[in-house]
Amino acid sequence: MKLLYLARHAAAASSEDGISDLDRPLLDKGKKNAVEEGERLGRSIKKIELFISSPARRARDTASILASSFSYQSDKILINDILYEGSNPAEVLEILSSLNSKIRSVLLCGHIPLLQLTASELTEEFSNPLPPCGIVGIALNTNHWNDIKKSDGKLIYYNYPGK
Repeated sequence: MKLLYLARHAAAASSEDGISDLDRPLLDKGKKNAVEEGERLGRSIKKIELFISSPARRARDTASILASSFSYQSDKILINDILYEGSNPAEVLEILSSLNSKIRSVLLCGHIPLLQLTASELTEEFSNPLPPCGIVGIALNTNHWNDIKKSDGKLIYYNYPGK
C-alpha cells in the first residue's frame, strides 16, 4: 500500500499587489494555518518519506512548514514544475510513477484545480473543494507507484483550516 497526501498551498498574497504569480508569499494567516495543519497531519501519520512541491513560492513555503512537522529538511523537498503548470491528473500520475517503490508515503504540495482533480480521480470518495492549506490523504492499493489505477484509492484523510 502507498500513501499519497495532496496539499494545496496556504493562503497567499494576491498577484494584484504587483508580485509575479510564482513569487507570491504566504500571508501570516497562511503560515499559521500551515503550522496547524502540519501538526494535525503529524498526529494522524508518523512519517512522510518524500515531499514534492510546485516551484511557486507559496507552495514551497507551505511544503517547508508541513515538512517541519515531520522533521523533514526543507532542502530535501523536491521541486516539480508539473505541480505548477499541470492541468491533468495524468501528469501527477507521471510524477508518482517515477518514484522508487521503496517510498511508502509522499506529499505533493501545489495548486487547484490540479490537486483537487487528482484526488477526485484517485478516489470516488472525494468530491469536495480543496481550500487553502487543505490536505487530502489517499491510501492506494498498490505496492508500486507506477501501478496506480483510477478510483483505486481510499480516502483516509481530509482536513483544512477551520474544519
